[in-house]
Amino acid sequence: MAAAGHGMKLSGSSNEKTSGDPLWHSANGQELLQNERKTRGCAQAYLGSPDRVDLDHTSVDEKGLRLIDCIEGAVAIEDVGDALRPMRAKSEDLRKIDKVLAWQLSQACGVKLQLQTDATTLHLLTSVTVPLTSLGASWNDYEAFKECFEKPVVFEVFLDKALYETVAFSPAGVNLDLADVQAAKIAGGVSCPGCCFTCYHRAPCCFHSCWSCCCCFTRNVIVPSMLEPQTLIRKEVASTDMQLGMQEINLTLPAGQKLVEIVLSQRHAVDIHRLCLGGCKEAQAVKDFSPCLLTYGSSLTQAVGFGTAGEAVGGSGTWPAVCAKEVGVRHLNLGVASACHLDNFMARQIRDQPAACIVLELGINMSGALGNTASRSRFLQQVTDFLTVIREGAHHANTPILIMSPFICPWGEKQTSSHMVLTLLEIREQLESVVTSLRAHGDEHVYFRSGLDLFGPKDVTPESQPDMCHFSPSGYRMVGERMAQLELGKRGRIYQLDLCKAEEGQSPAGWALPAILGAAVESAEAKPKQWSMS
Repeated sequence: MAAAGHGMKLSGSSNEKTSGDPLWHSANGQELLQNERKTRGCAQAYLGSPDRVDLDHTSVDEKGLRLIDCIEGAVAIEDVGDALRPMRAKSEDLRKIDKVLAWQLSQACGVKLQLQTDATTLHLLTSVTVPLTSLGASWNDYEAFKECFEKPVVFEVFLDKALYETVAFSPAGVNLDLADVQAAKIAGGVSCPGCCFTCYHRAPCCFHSCWSCCCCFTRNVIVPSMLEPQTLIRKEVASTDMQLGMQEINLTLPAGQKLVEIVLSQRHAVDIHRLCLGGCKEAQAVKDFSPCLLTYGSSLTQAVGFGTAGEAVGGSGTWPAVCAKEVGVRHLNLGVASACHLDNFMARQIRDQPAACIVLELGINMSGALGNTASRSRFLQQVTDFLTVIREGAHHANTPILIMSPFICPWGEKQTSSHMVLTLLEIREQLESVVTSLRAHGDEHVYFRSGLDLFGPKDVTPESQPDMCHFSPSGYRMVGERMAQLELGKRGRIYQLDLCKAEEGQSPAGWALPAILGAAVESAEAKPKQWSMS
């Protein structure tokens, strides 16, 4: 196996010193970036090959294959002029909502490229973006806009469902050592100069008092050599989409037919510029019409942490992705780091997406330890209203919905900023009472599962929960496997009580196939999937 991933940088080598604004901040830099996109779109190896497929954001090959047809797991796909941008909400909707929530939904969590081909070489060109235009935002609206450029960009390539290659970059396009990335994602307890962050394993209460130094913490566990002078962000950046550089993946593939899946980074907004397949006589997009597991939750569902620690290595390592793979279905991940507050917008998003099962991971962002939006007087009604909206419309009148309470968070279990805001302990009790009440009033398709059953006090170690809130890669995998075992797999509770009822036929996974999905399969060729283009 031969593989290479290399970045397209806007200036010099990784140790080049720069002063003033980064190159991309100047008109010169923007022009250079545009020229790079035009001239380096396809690897030279493919240009002289007669057996190749070369797709940009608008092209169609001689057999009708389009790049947009290969994208799975997105709610909407935007044509942004020189690339396709998969998003988890339509851009016209993102401009109307809170910027934090909009930013998370612009990220490509759960999105992948998927096609069947006999190609022997693959070239993919992408860029990491802060889509300020789509968000209707300015650079100073949200601090995490800047933070995202300090996080590794990881792409995972699967052949016939088996991991073939993992390639990691800095957002500026610099190729990173995967071992460094993996080590950083499980690092914990690294000292922060001038504070007591290192003692959180011994005295978790200290974590809360050091909340403001999380930024320092991320820099202490950052991937070596990741931050380069030209990638440092300035606050005075204008309100336009920012692309620091481009990520370029080149792979040699084994001969013969295979299913190729390229899973995008779960914590970045990714623009897809070009896909080239060499030595290729056949290539076709593969649409997955298996039942869909839809998940909504916090950073724990998106699998991103405060810093580099506490994250899944790549998009296939989120607990929803692990669970979906275990039970043999596809998934739509609506995890929104720091922004899971039972917004009515998200209820409408879930309502409008066909799914065979819905899992809602609720509470941690709203608790008194974090977001302070779980009002003691309003929380029960918020949850009930959220579910009422989901049950409206054509898709989810009887869809099984699992409400999952917060996982263990050692430092924040009893924390609250006010007696009017619920703690995590109280949120678990109230979520269970909501489900009990709804079932008593006739909704037999709503279920409760304590997050402690999936990741509880006995599971907490510095290795599995490095920041005492988010999980390591092995922690996310454990949660996904337990969800499959306890609820959604063939021995799980919801499967036994709900999902295996096959009045309208069964999927290969054994789940009941909703009528809307059955109709979609039957009409797939006659009526191609529609996308949001703007």
